[in-house]
Amino acid sequence: MNRILYLFSGKESDKKKMPAYFASLQKEIDDISRADTRIEVRGLSDRVPDQSEMVYWYSHSVVVEEMIEQARKAEKEGFDAAIIGCFGNVEAEYALKEVLDIPVVGVTEAGFLLACALATRFSMVAYNRKVVPWLERTIREYSLEDRLCSIRTIDVELEKVLARRAAKQIEKRMLEEASKAIWEDRAEAVILASAGMVGEAEHIGKKLNVPVIDPVEASIKFAEMLVDLKKKRNLYHSKIACWRPSPRLKNS
Repeated sequence: MNRILYLFSGKESDKKKMPAYFASLQKEIDDISRADTRIEVRGLSDRVPDQSEMVYWYSHSVVVEEMIEQARKAEKEGFDAAIIGCFGNVEAEYALKEVLDIPVVGVTEAGFLLACALATRFSMVAYNRKVVPWLERTIREYSLEDRLCSIRTIDVELEKVLARRAAKQIEKRMLEEASKAIWEDRAEAVILASAGMVGEAEHIGKKLNVPVIDPVEASIKFAEMLVDLKKKRNLYHSKIACWRPSPRLKNS
């Protein structure tokens, strides 16, 4: 049995506040993961900002610090991989790969890698304009400027998406913007650029008959693959330069 940790970027206590979102997340996990995979969703402590604050740059440092703590604990518990469930959190992707000796997958990089495998150009659909500069920065981090057609938004707040309020209206807006990305911006695939949009990709993809990527689903499949490669070939992220850990970590 492979054990994979899914790190939710909000508070563990959010599970009680947003049961509809976590039900959607668990459904997608159950639908897409293999029978020999066990995925545990863990949130962070109450030190991290509320979901309404997650769109702001200042919140990231606290989230990354908490994710490092949770991920290191999970590695000691015997987990085989960690998934960073926050789209655009490149800092966490770098930090966790540096401190862990188990595979680490961010929903961002998994979504991008799958989009590049399925299409030559893609667009992203996000929840509002506040996150567009964040997503543009992420695209530059991965040197994918030439692959990106557009970033379109549905003009809602993240907490509304997570609460699953006005779900039909939000789904309609996602479909509208994804359609414009395909037919007006000439994208060949669409990434739903938020882990909060989990569960929507399959429906929109069927409507448009194009690849619509759920980064959460992509991260699960990449994590499963990397766990297999680590166990059978000891193949995982390089420790030579970028993700070489500090020797002080061994004693902490």
